[in-house]
Amino acid sequence: GHEVTAAASAGEALRLCLEAEPRCVLMDLRMPTAEDGLELIRGIKSAKPATGVVVLTGWADDIEGKPERGMVEEVFVKPARIERILAALGRLSALALALVLAGAVWAQTPARFRVAN
Repeated sequence: GHEVTAAASAGEALRLCLEAEPRCVLMDLRMPTAEDGLELIRGIKSAKPATGVVVLTGWADDIEGKPERGMVEEVFVKPARIERILAALGRLSALALALVLAGAVWAQTPARFRVAN
């Protein structure tokens, strides 16, 4: 029930994220350098803060201790078990759907407030 879009570069991935409303992004960090991946994380979170990001990397030191580590939901060091990756993506998809539904309910709820002197 999911639609997957693949990108060959960090620039293409960011462009696709800007054109769509992805619930989550699964990405390699080195694209081809770690700085490309870190820049992609910053770009995604700047443009689409609600989009969850899951990172695969062969070198955890490329992201650990950097500000971008706090911007992603999960970091998996290769080789990573597919079951764990799919579970993380499932949690992010479910969370995104819940937020969308909650936003729709909130938008239709009349605002009630009182102003006191």
